[in-house]
Amino acid sequence: MPINNPIGILSVGHYLPDTIIDNHHFVDRGMDTSSEWIETRSGIKTRHIVSENQSTSDLAALAGTSAINHGAVDASVLDFIIVATATPDHQGFPSTACLVQEKLGLTNIECFDVTAACSGFAYALSIAYAKITAGIGSHGLVIGAETLSRLVDWSDRRSAILFGDGAGAAIVGPVETGGFLGFDQGASGHAAGILSCIHQSNTERFNGTHQTDHIPIIHMDGQAVFKQGVQVVVESLNQLFSKQSIHASDVDYVICHQANIRILESVSKKIGVPFEKFLTNIDRVGNTSAASIPLVLSQYHHDQFSKGDIICLVGFGAGFTWSSILLEWS
Repeated sequence: MPINNPIGILSVGHYLPDTIIDNHHFVDRGMDTSSEWIETRSGIKTRHIVSENQSTSDLAALAGTSAINHGAVDASVLDFIIVATATPDHQGFPSTACLVQEKLGLTNIECFDVTAACSGFAYALSIAYAKITAGIGSHGLVIGAETLSRLVDWSDRRSAILFGDGAGAAIVGPVETGGFLGFDQGASGHAAGILSCIHQSNTERFNGTHQTDHIPIIHMDGQAVFKQGVQVVVESLNQLFSKQSIHASDVDYVICHQANIRILESVSKKIGVPFEKFLTNIDRVGNTSAASIPLVLSQYHHDQFSKGDIICLVGFGAGFTWSSILLEWS
């Protein structure tokens, strides 16, 4: 039976790998760049990198454990696990979510992955909301996790400087007040080519070794991604505000995918929400794709949010995909 209570986020948590590299790392590797050049164009100062023996499911399980430990909900009430990731442990199957289930010691509950790149976590939240609304479970663990450092050529300045690894998680379920207020999401497949993974040989790994075999490597048209990202985010937020009959001034915080600080600044100006309301961590973690939004949620919620705050969650990325969510903090 569908539940009557509103549905929201009950708990959040995250995990970041121990290895941290700053922009000087790329200068030391011999790239034609500088720390100032990287920071000015992206807003990034540092990013976290997984160790050789860590997998995406390891990061996801640790973030899930953090969300469980920080909440008032016992893991035994979870009815499903959704992992949003572009860097699954296995190409094909099993799903990363099933591996997370095993690592968390849970049994028999539904587990599956969502692939929507940097919109993945927001897409997954909407799926969790729909499942609970339909009565297909009452509580879900939604995780965004990435090991993007394994999808870049570490000799390529265009991509290596941007991406980092990490995971964030949220427990979704019935709340007393507030919760999810509205959604707007979609995709434009005609723009799929501006940001994609293409098999490439003779690439450099983070540890300095060279990969001679063909492996998937991130390729993007930076200017096109910038233009498309700003356009879809602004249009989606305007649609969301219109459908929910709220004004930009009603928004307390915006948590937008941390792709590039310039994109966030441009969106802020176009939608009329002051940039001080945009919560950011891109300077510390870089672009973490599907992990981006939950990492910001987890890092800011304790000191920043109050019950009743109106928060916009906005994902956008390869596909080209977008997903905007209006949330009243519970």
